[in-house]
Amino acid sequence: MKKRLLALLLSATMLLALAACGPKNNSSDASGETEAPAATPLPAPDLPGPGDYVPEEVGEGEAEFMLQVVHGDNTALIDYVVTDKEFLGEALEENGYISGEEGAYGLFVTTVDGETADADQEQWWCLTKDGERVNTGVDSTPVEHGAIYTFTLTTGY
Repeated sequence: MKKRLLALLLSATMLLALAACGPKNNSSDASGETEAPAATPLPAPDLPGPGDYVPEEVGEGEAEFMLQVVHGDNTALIDYVVTDKEFLGEALEENGYISGEEGAYGLFVTTVDGETADADQEQWWCLTKDGERVNTGVDSTPVEHGAIYTFTLTTGY
C-alpha cells in the first residue's frame, strides 16, 4: 500500500513539474486583451510501477531532498539526495547528476543524469522545486530539506 501511495504521489509531482515547464503562450487581440492559452495535455512520464524501481539514497549529510529527472524520451529518474552542501548545484555535481558550463551567472546546466540538452533543437533543462519553476541558478538555489527538485528536458525557448 505504501508503494502505491508513493507511486501516486510521485506521478502527481511529475505532472506538476511538467506543467510548470510547459510553454507559456499568451496572445492578445486587437483590443489588447490577452487570450487564455489553449489547453494542451502533457503526456505523463513513464514512471516505474510499484515494485519496479526503488529510489536510491545518494550522498551523506543532514539535509535530504528528492531529485526527479524527466528525460527527453519521457522516462524518469527518482532518487533521494542526502547532503551537507548549502546549494543545490554543489550537491548535484558532487554526486554526478549534473554538469554544464560556468558562465557569468554560475553553472549553466547542460547535462542531467547523462542526457545533454541539444541547443540546435532549442532544448534546455527546466528546474522546479515542489512543482514551481525555480528562478535562480543551481549555484544560488539553497538546498531545502524535504523539497522535491525536478529537472525536465524542455524544447523551445
